[in-house]
Amino acid sequence: VVAIIVFHTGFLPKGFLGVDVFFAISGFFITKLIYEQINDNRFSLMEFYHNRARRIIPLTLFVGLVSLPLGIAIMLPDDLENLAESVIATNFFSNNILQAITTRNYWDVVNEYKPLMHTWYLGVIVKYYALYPPLIMLVMKKRPTLLLPILFIFGGASLTLYLLPYFTAYEKFYLCIFRFWEFAAGAIAAIALENKFIEHKYSLLLVFLLVSLMCFDFSFIPSEIILLSTVLLTVCLLITSNKNNKLCKFLLENKLIVAIGKISFGLYLWHQILLAFARYFWVQELKIIPL
Repeated sequence: VVAIIVFHTGFLPKGFLGVDVFFAISGFFITKLIYEQINDNRFSLMEFYHNRARRIIPLTLFVGLVSLPLGIAIMLPDDLENLAESVIATNFFSNNILQAITTRNYWDVVNEYKPLMHTWYLGVIVKYYALYPPLIMLVMKKRPTLLLPILFIFGGASLTLYLLPYFTAYEKFYLCIFRFWEFAAGAIAAIALENKFIEHKYSLLLVFLLVSLMCFDFSFIPSEIILLSTVLLTVCLLITSNKNNKLCKFLLENKLIVAIGKISFGLYLWHQILLAFARYFWVQELKIIPL
């Protein structure tokens, strides 16, 4: 989340990879949660949906409710129309589809002035939350041993589609079918290892490599390799035990990081709204003022 926020301020060229980190983390923990609860006969699909809805829907509706009046007050007609469309699409968790149809290029400068540009990710994550748990329930009920092979097949198919040159970059960025492999990578790790973690001495190296990918512009490396490396490093960190590595444990579990994690969803939703309106009527480009 921090990487994404800094990226949207214009200071982190690969900070958008934070979304891919989140998708892998989500695949890992959501799968771990559902898998364990089903095995203990205490999983409730309705309770799962209720918890997800309680976390996502109120704040999503509220940021739209705040953005639209501000847009009416300060935006030109065309920009206000785009904002109104985004509010509706966000409320129906389909702003990823709207962005793919309209702006297309996520890195287009015009996106910096769109308060709800970043809610495209909700369209991906909510569809994942809606469709994935019933799939796990069905497979676990009928043939539990097929869960891993099915995840490999669907994840592999999604990755293959992503790597094929027949689809545009914006389709691969915005549409769920090209993103499922990132969730599947975390899910496969969660099921394969269950509650086990791997102990090794390379935790700090994994953290350094992952942060480097998000902080530096490796333009000489194909974007597909960058994305694959980001997801792989994230999964490797998720399955790593840091109990014997005090420095790495501190970096990942100190009070500040934990506090940011607890409010990460709110930080994510509010930051682009503030940045977009600031750019629209105050300052077009954020710069560091030298002392």
